[in-house]
Amino acid sequence: MTTFQELKQGNQSQSGTNEVIREQVMQSIVANNQEFITLKIKDEILKLTANWSISRKSMTYFGTITKQQYINITGSSFGFKMNIEKYPPYFCLSDTGRAQIHAGGNHFEKFMSNESIEIL
Repeated sequence: MTTFQELKQGNQSQSGTNEVIREQVMQSIVANNQEFITLKIKDEILKLTANWSISRKSMTYFGTITKQQYINITGSSFGFKMNIEKYPPYFCLSDTGRAQIHAGGNHFEKFMSNESIEIL
């Protein structure tokens, strides 16, 4: 079976992992992580909370992170607002396997490769 780290995001020059395979992998992950998930990305440990839709048909893992964690993961402080307390950076992982890191209130976001994410 395909693992989470083997899921590929498609782009203009390559196709991503088949939707059925992606769905199977993520269903298994979500089934084992109903309330929260712990990830390791570039030596940073992130604990994300599961945020379910009202119908419980979809879910996104979400967690705020520190500015230093953002810099360690992305290698840059680009995109931060002056008021980091009001607009903290955050990380989210959708139930489709798409991982994103956000700089905060200005909606600057970066998609992360699944290869760089370890589920603990």
